[in-house]
Amino acid sequence: LLEGYQQAFLELLNQDCKEVKMRTMQAIHMWQEETSHEVLESLFRHLSNEHPGLREAAANCLHLVDEGQRDELLLQAIGDSHIRVRNAGINALKAVSDVYDDVALEWISSNRGNLRAQQSLLRSLLESTLPTSVFEEIARTKASEARVAQQALCMLVKSPGSDADTAHPLLRHALKEHLDQTIELALMAMEPLYEPGIIGIIRAGFLSGDTRHVANACEALGNLDKRDVVSSLNDILQNSASNDFSKEKNTFQGIDDVLDWCANHENDWLRSCGIKAMQPDNAYA
Repeated sequence: LLEGYQQAFLELLNQDCKEVKMRTMQAIHMWQEETSHEVLESLFRHLSNEHPGLREAAANCLHLVDEGQRDELLLQAIGDSHIRVRNAGINALKAVSDVYDDVALEWISSNRGNLRAQQSLLRSLLESTLPTSVFEEIARTKASEARVAQQALCMLVKSPGSDADTAHPLLRHALKEHLDQTIELALMAMEPLYEPGIIGIIRAGFLSGDTRHVANACEALGNLDKRDVVSSLNDILQNSASNDFSKEKNTFQGIDDVLDWCANHENDWLRSCGIKAMQPDNAYA
């Protein structure tokens, strides 16, 4: 009987009708017995489907996956572009974790998954009763990471090269995206520490680039306590506003260091762009 159910699941998952697939995965979600390898493989494929409803349904079944394969699939779901898929991934992680907060914090601190996944994990933790010291450490760490990313981007932008026929323009775009998302992660972690209006002013300075908003954000950062938490963000904002990095102690000695840092980064997309930019046919003249 169990084998019959497994075969029926597989046949239904292979149907063309999306509604049939989603209803089948809703049934699999309630499944209490062992799940066949073929059914799990089908679930894995649906996590990358272009239809968000299918991705959500597949994410809801990730508690059935063996521990060795589960983490990366959960991170894929939690870092999805659609909020319902991300929420399904969070719920699946909660279902398989004895202490969800500890797992989420470990994944954030070790840069597991893309930055959208880390933001989803952090957002879920903001609703918890964790002490503010936890969020202070996240804000401090992510702001420091953003400062290094800004240094890398500045050096990449200022280095001469043939942009028309190389991978460096794509790498600059990926690095700028990584910088913006890391800053947002730091600002999210600061939300339990300060008044919402203060964080809104700082966020507006980073997002708008408007001189008035930047000045207001710099003033707000300058008036905050916990200087070790906000100092990196203040430096990032002021450097960006003045476009003067001459006083900054740079992490990188040259463009090769930047490319190597990108090519070995935890961020999959940034790493792929860095590896491509290091290839001989994309080298700077």
